[in-house]
Amino acid sequence: MSTDFRRKFDFILAHSIFTHAGKTHIRKCLSETTKVMKSNTIFAATFIEGKQDYERDEWVYPSVVTYKMSTMKTLAKIFDLYSQPVNWQHPNNHTRLLISPYKKEYPDTTHSELTAN
Repeated sequence: MSTDFRRKFDFILAHSIFTHAGKTHIRKCLSETTKVMKSNTIFAATFIEGKQDYERDEWVYPSVVTYKMSTMKTLAKIFDLYSQPVNWQHPNNHTRLLISPYKKEYPDTTHSELTAN
């Protein structure tokens, strides 16, 4: 089932979605999200960064799954989206990832550099 919002959004939030989703779900989410993004839309998503990727396609709940940062960046690039981790406080230590269509390259930056004044 497809939803036609008939509008584009400035800001999109996927909180605690990628923490339970397989790569097929994440690719579908990114594909559909690009249809409702403006050139300057910010898409914020949370995921749990780990040393290995979840390799199955099943939705996992209430447990969580992990992905490497490089995998999340690659998934975004498939849809010409660019991503950058951001250090925001989260009670369960999820990594926040900002995804946007408008930047060609983000510099390699650590979490502390992103929050420094």
